[in-house]
Amino acid sequence: MAQVFLHKRYSFTKATLLAPFMKRYSHLKTLAELPPELVPMAVHSLLFADGKALFVKNSKAASTSLCHKIYAWEHGTAYTGRTVHRDQTLSQGLWAYPDIATALFDPECLKVTILRDPVKRCVSGFTDFVLDQKNSSFLKHEAHWDAMGMSDAADDSAKFDIYLDYIEACEKADVSRMDEHFRPQFYNLRPDMIDYGFIARVENLNEDIHALGVKLGLEAGEAPAAEARKNRSQSRFEPSEAQVARTKMLYAKDYAWMAQLFPDIYRPVTSEEASV
Repeated sequence: MAQVFLHKRYSFTKATLLAPFMKRYSHLKTLAELPPELVPMAVHSLLFADGKALFVKNSKAASTSLCHKIYAWEHGTAYTGRTVHRDQTLSQGLWAYPDIATALFDPECLKVTILRDPVKRCVSGFTDFVLDQKNSSFLKHEAHWDAMGMSDAADDSAKFDIYLDYIEACEKADVSRMDEHFRPQFYNLRPDMIDYGFIARVENLNEDIHALGVKLGLEAGEAPAAEARKNRSQSRFEPSEAQVARTKMLYAKDYAWMAQLFPDIYRPVTSEEASV
């Protein structure tokens, strides 16, 4: 089996030992009380200031855009810092873990997330990681997919084939520990364990975010003009029909879930398609 990058399994031994003495470890220890499948969701969540909603982030699905909007809702001004995902004025990260862990199981707390068309999301990951090479996690994967044949000399289509080979190898190795930027969205969000009350779509992002704001009493009236999405890839790539078919097969779990949520837009991958 090809070598791939996988996240380390979470271990809370150190946190458990030091929790009585240091607040940071007592906060970290909170995650040990969650089912292991939900720990990555807690790590990548943002709790609204009033505790009424919890945004479970989904990488490569406009999470940055919604985080910017949440910042604007809570501060009354646009975010101008470097990385909104590390902003400590928002309830996210280490110091928010106890509240986030509680919110995950609070039926009164609206669980929110964003989904993206799986093929478009996969292509976005490819342009971000392989063509633009601007993602901060790029170096974790570079040596592994280079060993599978990735080369600057190859054309973009050949590179995408290798990228799909790499995704398939990651899924076979351990889908639960894949990089969240190209892990199937089902495993990023675990809808079998989290009851989502509001699911937006990247393809309808402006209207959906406005609808969320209205639902939470943060906005009123008609949706404002759409702003440019954050963290857009610079490069563009269009996969072939065969590459689209293979991508759908790799993300069949997402299509099955999304067909239940949006039956007019998505359908499950058929056995005939999966056998191509």
